[in-house]
Amino acid sequence: MGVPNVQSKWKKTALLVIDMQNDFILPESRICLKGGQAIVPNVIRSVEIARERAFRRHMYSSPGAPKPACKGSFGAELVDGLAIEEDDYKLVKTRFSSFFNTHLHSYLQGSGICHLVITGVQTPNCIRQTAFDAVALDYQSVSVITDATAAASSEIHLENIIDMKNIGITTPTLEAWVKLVKMAASDTTIWKKTALLVIDMQNDFILPGGPMYVKGGQAVVPNVIKSVDIARNRGIHIIWVVREHDPLGRDVEAFRRHLYSPGQPKPTSKGSFGAELVDGLVIKDNDYKLVKTRFSAFFNTHLHSYLQSTGISNLVITGVQTPNCIRQTVFDAVALDYQSVTVIVDATAAATPEIHLANVADMNNIGVTSPTLEEWAKSDA
Repeated sequence: MGVPNVQSKWKKTALLVIDMQNDFILPESRICLKGGQAIVPNVIRSVEIARERAFRRHMYSSPGAPKPACKGSFGAELVDGLAIEEDDYKLVKTRFSSFFNTHLHSYLQGSGICHLVITGVQTPNCIRQTAFDAVALDYQSVSVITDATAAASSEIHLENIIDMKNIGITTPTLEAWVKLVKMAASDTTIWKKTALLVIDMQNDFILPGGPMYVKGGQAVVPNVIKSVDIARNRGIHIIWVVREHDPLGRDVEAFRRHLYSPGQPKPTSKGSFGAELVDGLVIKDNDYKLVKTRFSAFFNTHLHSYLQSTGISNLVITGVQTPNCIRQTVFDAVALDYQSVTVIVDATAAATPEIHLANVADMNNIGVTSPTLEEWAKSDA
């Protein structure tokens, strides 16, 4: 399961620049669109913003009578200030809609595009038809930048803008759209301030027969793996919280020391198979491993100072088990005033669902959020 990071989010968005060609824009042209020249600066700015955010860009040309925009002619060239660059895509259309008898839809689908932003001319014809077709084709969002599109008159332009708004198309001004883009970009920086804690996902806790076996642990392994994948895609810092005990048990809780006597299983002893992460979970170069010897990941560790030094203010927690290490870590995180603490409800587990949910309810009562993995994957925070 992949979730977009900052750049890949914009890679699901395409900016369509429609018919911004000399024959449609320049006053001396026989088919000049009266309102076209006024929006050229805003179309240029739209393209600049799209390049900054790694949008896909699509430029369209449009032949028709009386030989406007003929292939190879000056009239078919983009107006000054607009240039097709290496990573852009040029698509030639012969009718009003950019989708009509073209490969645009299949190209966008193949590129993973689900959001369209439309600029260019003219509103009642090519803009409107393209926008309506995009809605009919179920694109997730369609935006028409109202002052980066134009018609022969402002009245015609606004009438068509209203018609498009009525079918769910958003029609921001360029300034409003730029603010939205920048706000969304700044919002995604939350991931740089977020850490995913993966707690005790070790063989001795997860595999049946392990000395510390948590009955519900094995069932959440796939979701913990997915949580890690999502975190990597989002650029979230990943911290592997594990127990690695002295084989003689000198660093374990007093009530567990009998498990480290001669002939006993010595759970999660340093270097043992039981201390290894369960299959499917791997610590990578940019991850961080933290060893704890008590329930809370904060107890007698440097976790808090480490998180502070890396600018982390939001925690997302997965692993086992809910009434012990998950709960204690969460309560300490709240006590330490982390901005947000999230426990992924189906990527954490206890011996029984009842114990698990009772502890999740207790954590909810102190302001901790507990989304499902699916809900967290769709969230922006």
